[in-house]
Amino acid sequence: SQRKDGGWAWMARNNNSDTFVTSMSYWALSAASAAGLPVHSHTVSTAHNWLKNQFRRVAAKDNDAKAVILHALSTSKKADFANANRLYRERNRLSSPALAYAALTFVNLDRKEIAQEILQVLETKSKEQQAGPVRICWWDGTRTHPWLDDRTEVTAVSLLALSKVSPTSARVKQAVDYLMFDPTWCGGISE
Repeated sequence: SQRKDGGWAWMARNNNSDTFVTSMSYWALSAASAAGLPVHSHTVSTAHNWLKNQFRRVAAKDNDAKAVILHALSTSKKADFANANRLYRERNRLSSPALAYAALTFVNLDRKEIAQEILQVLETKSKEQQAGPVRICWWDGTRTHPWLDDRTEVTAVSLLALSKVSPTSARVKQAVDYLMFDPTWCGGISE
């Protein structure tokens, strides 16, 4: 459940609100509200305030956390464009997850042309391989935060960004094939 400070923790027994869990919860609440489901305004406003405060608290060079927070805020059109633009200017130095979340932020801010430029960088970071009859691709995570170090999750969020901006990119089908890939059928993915 939501903490008194407005965030959510990774585990119930943990007293600290977590950036990633709170960002994902806020994203889910924004989607629920957009779908017409009732969402308690106090829950959303305290989560919004927690995310804004957390953005100010993260380290200056922690673009991974900044991208996740800005994406969450952008789902309700509350991301600050100046902060998002700083990520855009850093795009050539961002990790794959930061690029994917930054692109989604710009999609939500109705700036698909900027998202496209970010995705061009993201596409260069993909890994690909033949897997049986299909060519697959994926993106590796980053070790800066445990919640961004999962190849499947990073590939899924990269796929989401690509499908919103460049649905005809060859990487879209390759990423879908990666996510649907059954290693027992094709012998697994070599590193």
